[in-house]
Amino acid sequence: MAQPTFNHKYTLVCDDVRREDNGKLIIIGLFTPDIVVPQIPFVFPMLTVFQVIESTRVGQFQFRSSLELLETGTKIAQAIGMVESKQPGILLNILRLGNLKIQSPGTYTFTTEFDQSGEPIVYSFQVNLRQT
Repeated sequence: MAQPTFNHKYTLVCDDVRREDNGKLIIIGLFTPDIVVPQIPFVFPMLTVFQVIESTRVGQFQFRSSLELLETGTKIAQAIGMVESKQPGILLNILRLGNLKIQSPGTYTFTTEFDQSGEPIVYSFQVNLRQT
């Protein structure tokens, strides 16, 4: 059996992603790309990671994701899930992280690994403290 291929197109980080009745997606509170917070520690009621991935295969694919502070390697969120590709092409992976506590500014990496693919998808962004 041939290995599925996943090609990362892009990742967005936002407050939320919602689907309208007509199937369109609404992206709410898009960070472009860095995040500025008013204080540390800071708690996000919800932070959503929206990944667009191209798949050459059809099927259900299990993944593991984690968010970590790059400088220390401290994981602050983890997720396990499944995405489905009904036909080769674009698949969407929307992960909502609730009550996410940021303890320090710095570079954060969001990594997604598919069981059927050796190459992880890695997206990095900065969390900065607002200068007053």
